Amino acid sequence: MDTKLGLGVVADVSLSIQIIHDRREARLVPIGELDVHSANTFAVAGDLALTERPEHLHVDLTQVTFIDSSGVRSLEVLVALADERGIPCTIAGRPGHDEESALGDAIVVWSGSTTRRIERPT
Repeated sequence: MDTKLGLGVVADVSLSIQIIHDRREARLVPIGELDVHSANTFAVAGDLALTERPEHLHVDLTQVTFIDSSGVRSLEVLVALADERGIPCTIAGRPGHDEESALGDAIVVWSGSTTRRIERPT
């Protein structure tokens, strides 16, 4: 099987997203602020990453400096889209935070060193 490595960058003023794709795994690496202003850019990058139907999608949030509820919602939409297409998805969060916290029973938002956990309504 021939493996082709693809690399792209989607960007706006406050967020750039590296898309690394090797046909088996797609990796999204957003850098900057994932918020109401950049959520659409993130959605476009996520859709591009899923276009070639990778076996797995990995989202690396370790270089995101700020995330708000719109950013978390864009993650939820991406995970749902991947699930709809049968593509498993993992999310690596900030160091010291478990990866389930962004999409589990609470929303974790952060800016710099300040982190807030907001319980999700049931």
